[in-house]
Amino acid sequence: MSYYLRKIEKIATVLEEQQYPLLYEPQKWTFPTSIFSNCYAYALNLPVTDPRKEIFIPGCISKPDSTPLVFCCLDLMRKLQRDLDFLGISFKDDDGNTLKNNEYRIYIYTSHTSHHCWPVGFHFIRQDSDGFWSHKKSWIGNIERFEKLSDISAILKMNNFSLVSKLVLSRK
Repeated sequence: MSYYLRKIEKIATVLEEQQYPLLYEPQKWTFPTSIFSNCYAYALNLPVTDPRKEIFIPGCISKPDSTPLVFCCLDLMRKLQRDLDFLGISFKDDDGNTLKNNEYRIYIYTSHTSHHCWPVGFHFIRQDSDGFWSHKKSWIGNIERFEKLSDISAILKMNNFSLVSKLVLSRK
């Protein structure tokens, strides 16, 4: 079985067991998951190792031969939508209203918001069931948690990240 198929099989198992809204469970994100996953995997609550760094790039879950680069915000959102559809996850724009029991928020940031064809950095954060926000810092970083969205947003802004999308996710 190929690397891609093994990882997709593991992701499917995780999704079957997943409960919404998401709980803050840092114990799921310890070694080796802590160094073989990223903010994208964390935002989707997929504690699956990806040592080759081939799966947890937007677009690569749904299409293994997808380029692992994101060239603009539109490209990022198109690839994210394709992955969410593939995973059976519904999404809608976050209007700020109260969430239903099976929903949670993710916010998406990029380090370059131009529509020109240059690779961009991306970062995903999520809101846990208790209202706190959390994220995973890159491939080797730890999980960080913040009581207020403004606290994490300020850190991302200092690192030249801009908010590009606010979504509400739920299982189909």
